[in-house]
Amino acid sequence: MTKNIKTHKGFTLIELLVVVAIIGIISSVGIVAYNGYTNSAKRNATIAQHKIAVKFIKHKLALCMTNGGGSLPINSKYSINCELDNNAGGINDLNNIFINYFLEQGWKNPYGDKNPVVYAGRNSSKDFNGRMRFDETECSSGSSKKQISLWVKTHKNEDYKPTLISMDGWCN
Repeated sequence: MTKNIKTHKGFTLIELLVVVAIIGIISSVGIVAYNGYTNSAKRNATIAQHKIAVKFIKHKLALCMTNGGGSLPINSKYSINCELDNNAGGINDLNNIFINYFLEQGWKNPYGDKNPVVYAGRNSSKDFNGRMRFDETECSSGSSKKQISLWVKTHKNEDYKPTLISMDGWCN
């Protein structure tokens, strides 16, 4: 006579706990890697926008020199005065034209900040990751002559620095 022994096939509690622990470890490593990847992508997009802005501004200022002054249209709505005085007022007027142009082109903050990606300011109180700040700065210490200072901010502190942009002859 044989006994009918029913065997239950399944996982023990220990086996289930081990599997859950392994999944937890793998997902935590994956989340850290994903966050690093997304921050790197946001930083690269911010730096790329900054480089495009700098090249665009330098190109327009070079065209001003080539045209010998006057007014230079940058699109159907905005134009820059190629004969502006490079004092604080003149540079800030120029900065506002570039800011409005970039905003109308639909530039967005790669970090998802709701504040405009470009703005004019005198200090870093509104600098957030992904933003570019237009400012004016002295050509040399104590000089009344000014130039454009375009700051960029990302999550890496080494990126937080200005690019100085001036038209030929502004800082001589």
